[in-house]
Amino acid sequence: MLTGKNAVELVRGHRPGEPESCRAAAAPFAGRLGASGVVILGAGGERVGSARLTLRLVEVVPSVSGLELADGNHSLLRPLGSRFGQTDFVSTPTARERVQLCADACRWVLSGYQVAVTRQRGEFLSVLATGLMATSRKRSYGSGSIFVRSGAFYGKWWVNGRQVKRKLGPCRAPGTRIGLTRSQAETRLRELMAETLLPVSAERLTFEEVGRRYVRHLDEVMQRKPSTIQDYRIILGRHLGPYFGSMQIGKLAPSDIAAYIAAKRRAGLAIKTITNHLNLAHGVFAFALRRGWVVRNPVAMTDRPPTPPTDPDIRFLDREELEALLRAAADDLLGPTDRVLWLTAATTGLRQGELAGLRWRDVDWTARLVRVRRSYSRGQWTTPKSRRASRAVPMADRVAAELERHFGRSAYTHDDDLVFCHPETGRPYDASKSRVRFEAALKRAGLRALRFHDLRHTYGTLMAAAGTPLRTLQGWLGHRDYKTTEIYADFAPDPTQGAIWAQRAFGDGSQVTSNAADRFAGPRDP
Repeated sequence: MLTGKNAVELVRGHRPGEPESCRAAAAPFAGRLGASGVVILGAGGERVGSARLTLRLVEVVPSVSGLELADGNHSLLRPLGSRFGQTDFVSTPTARERVQLCADACRWVLSGYQVAVTRQRGEFLSVLATGLMATSRKRSYGSGSIFVRSGAFYGKWWVNGRQVKRKLGPCRAPGTRIGLTRSQAETRLRELMAETLLPVSAERLTFEEVGRRYVRHLDEVMQRKPSTIQDYRIILGRHLGPYFGSMQIGKLAPSDIAAYIAAKRRAGLAIKTITNHLNLAHGVFAFALRRGWVVRNPVAMTDRPPTPPTDPDIRFLDREELEALLRAAADDLLGPTDRVLWLTAATTGLRQGELAGLRWRDVDWTARLVRVRRSYSRGQWTTPKSRRASRAVPMADRVAAELERHFGRSAYTHDDDLVFCHPETGRPYDASKSRVRFEAALKRAGLRALRFHDLRHTYGTLMAAAGTPLRTLQGWLGHRDYKTTEIYADFAPDPTQGAIWAQRAFGDGSQVTSNAADRFAGPRDP
């Protein structure tokens, strides 16, 4: 091997003028080759019609790709799809092609490749060769490997005695910028290996143990609401934990998640319930992935059952039904509280937990507003459901008057006392007991079965029918997503006055009133 100033040596061939051209092509690289290799160019013999040359690029430095370097450099080269790539010439290269090959070879040598062009059939025609580079070495242990299959780069490596294979990306075609070069594939390989270097102890972690750690993290660090933590613990304790048992979390696959979905469907669980389970499981795996305990999230790789279409019919009370409900309030200790509670729920749209947490300081008779600042649910004081849930809702005169009379009857009238407390203890009104009394009043009034939450729908439908803009209604209801408020759009007055046009087209000419709010009764259940 030649070194120093003799790093590039051009051997004169038999064709006049060719070595000088090749020397000019190689000159820009001569000073930088140093001791890294030798490039020899020879041109001998006459043109042989069917002579075949093979250009071989032998990879030495893994981080440099022949695909990247060959891209756009020479039209006769094709990207390397494996450790060895080749370009065949059906005849002897021309002098111009030899010059280009010399320049390309110098670039490849600088990039860490051994380059050889050899004549088959034993006759010397042209040789471009280098000695092995100084950086030549076998891939170190634990550095993984890259291979090509079906036009794409793949990587494989070992993690705690288990081989991991991942697709890195498509190979880049010559003359394009689509796909990965060899060096980019190497970079992607190192990134994936860094993400999947698991500690040995992670192999012994079960799904149930990681699930408990995740819920504890949500409770102590993320400060999720107590009701949310309680729901997660129930799902983990009754469903996810018993099913996956002591299975190591790192060995769970998408097929295991699909089997869980099928098992819960056979058990008769609703799709919405199963979706809630999958959301928690997704969070568990994401938590483990961030800590390097797993190499993937199988829940994200699993198809979920489609959500069934929601019932477009909204259950609510019209004005007459609301009055019938209020008249059916029981004549006992809690009856007056029930009556004001139901009226306030139907005319302000507050959630049951928000009503339970309402204080006298939150009622502003002067401004005719009810301010929502906290909620009471499952024995815990919490903030409202979302940031938009902290809001001020306007009061009708009737509600303000009823609350004022309720204030005069109550023994608990301090600013921080509860509006709808138990009249004897001042403690929060038990939610389950309140629902039972609500359902009993519906039966006494001869009304269809409704949930307490349907009083909130009563507010939404009647306010929309009165012409309240839906964006304004969204704020008063405390909806985070406008799409939730859109369920009341069908009850709002038609801005196109479509009924008038329909009457003109198909009616008997009688006048049509557009004051839907005054006579709105809404659909009835069959």
